[in-house]
Amino acid sequence: MGADSRRYRFHQRIELEREILTQVNTSLTMVDPLAGLTEPTVLRWRDSLEPVLSRSEAEDVSSLIIELARRSSLNADCSRDVFAGEELVPSDSIGELLARLKDEIVGVAKHARTPSGITEDAES
Repeated sequence: MGADSRRYRFHQRIELEREILTQVNTSLTMVDPLAGLTEPTVLRWRDSLEPVLSRSEAEDVSSLIIELARRSSLNADCSRDVFAGEELVPSDSIGELLARLKDEIVGVAKHARTPSGITEDAES
């Protein structure tokens, strides 16, 4: 395992991060965009969601994002080369979490409150 393997995992991580940010920011257009996937950034973003989402919805979405970022980071970690041929975080678990995140975002976006207090469902 060498530089090509690390480069490949790094690119996978970047693609996953872009996919997460795109999904979040295109679905939850009524809130400030999520700017990154570090835990402090996600937690600050979560706190800004309260006018639009309930606290539990904001925590559910942010928890999924943080867990995806952690797993993605673990997979891209260069120390992983010690475990040649082993997959520390199965890609299907990342795919499963990403699917859960998408479902969660779609669900909360459907009944999110606008800043004026009207739900998105009530407007349609």
